[in-house]
Amino acid sequence: MNPFLTGEMTLQWSIVAAILYAEIFATLVLLLPWIKPEFWRRIFNSTLVHKMSRFADTIQYSAGFVFILLFTDAIREVRKCSHISDNLEASRVAPADATIQKRLFHAQRNLYMVGMLVILYLAIANLFNAAVSSGREALDASETTKIIAEADGPNTIAGTLQSKLEELKTKLKTVEATKGASIWSVLRHSVGKDLSKVAVPIRFNEPLSYLQRLAEYMEYISLIKEASITDDPVKRLEVCLFSFSFLLLPQFGFKFIAEQVSHHPPISAFHSQGDEFEFYGNVEPKIKFWGRSLEDNPEAFFTLILKSHNETYTWKAASFSLHNLIMGKMYISLTGCIVIKCLENSLQTKIKFRGAGKQSGADTMFIGEVLKGKKHFRTIYGNWTQYIASTPYEKFVEFKIQWEKEYRVVEKRKNYNLVTLFPESRLLWRIHKKPPNCKEHYNLPYFSLALNEMLSDPLNLPKTDVRFRPDIRQMEEGNLDVASNEKERLEEKQRTTAKEKDGAPEPRWFTLGTDKGSQKTDAYIFNGKYWNRDFSHCEDIY
Repeated sequence: MNPFLTGEMTLQWSIVAAILYAEIFATLVLLLPWIKPEFWRRIFNSTLVHKMSRFADTIQYSAGFVFILLFTDAIREVRKCSHISDNLEASRVAPADATIQKRLFHAQRNLYMVGMLVILYLAIANLFNAAVSSGREALDASETTKIIAEADGPNTIAGTLQSKLEELKTKLKTVEATKGASIWSVLRHSVGKDLSKVAVPIRFNEPLSYLQRLAEYMEYISLIKEASITDDPVKRLEVCLFSFSFLLLPQFGFKFIAEQVSHHPPISAFHSQGDEFEFYGNVEPKIKFWGRSLEDNPEAFFTLILKSHNETYTWKAASFSLHNLIMGKMYISLTGCIVIKCLENSLQTKIKFRGAGKQSGADTMFIGEVLKGKKHFRTIYGNWTQYIASTPYEKFVEFKIQWEKEYRVVEKRKNYNLVTLFPESRLLWRIHKKPPNCKEHYNLPYFSLALNEMLSDPLNLPKTDVRFRPDIRQMEEGNLDVASNEKERLEEKQRTTAKEKDGAPEPRWFTLGTDKGSQKTDAYIFNGKYWNRDFSHCEDIY
């Protein structure tokens, strides 16, 4: 008897139904969280799955092709039965019409069944591919961790910080600083103007002064130690390229002094020194507001001297822009180029930043090169917010297109734990993990959280030390109203003092002169007097 008349399915559609039930079961298994991750780890690491993975694409495409054929056959059967049913209805043959209606019903059932089969197949394929991709990313991340561990040696950064963090204050009072306030109300009359002359309410600040922000250049000072002990000049230049992002390790002691040497225009100078290095610079920020964005041209020059090799490195800081200041999600983009030169051997590094991305957000990819004249040695590359690496120039040319594709995939997924590397790469720098509650505390890293720590004997500090600033201390404690009043008091005191002395006081720790490294003739040079510890002439500016 014809199976269409009895309601029984043919062998073909019985197999389709069995596959459909199996797909429904597989979908439930993949979607519902009733199986531990360890089980999936064992499954994906099993020998059977490894063997099947070699033919995964072939299996997927073959199954998809068969399912499409079944779907096409079901459509053909439905159209055929519909056509016969229309003809019989016109001829009014009742018994034959009832038989065809049964066949049409069964054909439609088969069409719905194979349609659901195809949909679930696509869903399962995507889930499986996502699981495999995540597994590969985890494996790549493990490999990256291995590279980092090998680079750090036995005293890894995480291990070294662990004991240090016990002594640091890692929590600030949570302050909803911008609640109920609009930055537009402050900046609307300053479009196109230099913002360095605009007084901004303290609720838009963070509990650090600008001079303390200059100290953040020293966060990755361990890299200077690394540069000092290598005999390869190219490696030294690679490590010294951190002009836009400088870990404080306890065994790497250093001194740091910064002073605002001019108020109008605002110019800050800093100087740091250790057994292996001398690092100093001047910063004269030019900040402008353009309605939706803020542009900062820091006009900053830096000099680094490696004492063991008698080498001097110089560079200027890159410009940056803060976008979506009024509406939308704010982000920072770096623009322009950085050229780092070694004055003794003519080696230099050129790095170009890409500014804002095509979509909302900065394009954090950058590529640079280490060269001498026109000869390329290595290529510097990475994500300037996450990691920096270098590779031989030949490998860069060979794998550039492939690397950029993989970089964009990782960037789209926002998987910041994954580092995309060229073959034969050296991982030069990796950002440190921030405190778990950093979003509640101004996104400050561990290093910055320690900058307000007071010495056990504060008498060894001058009265002008920024750690004595009452507005910053009150803001750190969460007393925003008190901090605002203190800020206004300090600004008024500064204006009164300037009038009484007929202008701003001369800088105490820096002297205007010519920098031997950059040959800048109007540079502020450290005079060395601070470390004599004679603070008797320091005024109480707070």
